[in-house]
Amino acid sequence: MGSFWMGLAWALLTAWGLVAAGAAVSRQVAAQQRRALLAAAGVAALGSLGFLWLARAWQGPEAWPWDQAAAEAARAAWSATGLRTLGALTHLADRWTMWVIGLVGAALLAWRRDRLLLPWAVVLLGNAAWTPLLKAGFDRVRPTADLSGLLFHGPSFPSGHSSGAMVVYGMLAWVACRRAPPAWRLPLVLAATAVVVLVGASRVYLQAHYLSDVLGGFAAGGAWLALGVAGWLLLSPRVAERRL
Repeated sequence: MGSFWMGLAWALLTAWGLVAAGAAVSRQVAAQQRRALLAAAGVAALGSLGFLWLARAWQGPEAWPWDQAAAEAARAAWSATGLRTLGALTHLADRWTMWVIGLVGAALLAWRRDRLLLPWAVVLLGNAAWTPLLKAGFDRVRPTADLSGLLFHGPSFPSGHSSGAMVVYGMLAWVACRRAPPAWRLPLVLAATAVVVLVGASRVYLQAHYLSDVLGGFAAGGAWLALGVAGWLLLSPRVAERRL
């Protein structure tokens, strides 16, 4: 039951985002800013509620059926090429990869004296601190798989790789879209989405996580990312008038 309340606390955290949305509606702000803030707060709320639902689903009296189905499908698709390929792709969200991207991004933003350095740092560092707390709170045992040379440690829910990929590559796309020409925005979003999906798929394929772990990581990471964006849109009106 303790993990349920921890998940509930995560869901309630989005109240901040909803309050931010209400504040934006009540103020005399540009319509574009209001829409962006409402969208970000809405995504934060949906992500948190989705995370809470997943947290309860796998803790029920019976295992979540999609976990077993996804694990069996992954094992049926195992091949030497697949293990090498997805084993390499999963490193795109390793801890050291996330730190390198975070530090390089922070250095570039600082060098440019870009105000987006603040949300970049807060969102990435916040996720790095929050995800281990969620893992420890739920303390779910990882799947067991006989994959020679691949050892996974630590609690399983939510997937840190999935959450990290969602936050880091999502934030990277958001910052880049705000500074890139309009023609680049869709390719940037699609590229970030592809990386996030591939990382999540690799975790299930390698049997490092259950499907619900990966979806939980996406939900938690997406909620935190959206909450950070909502906060920045609220607290920095001059910057927020630009496109989300």
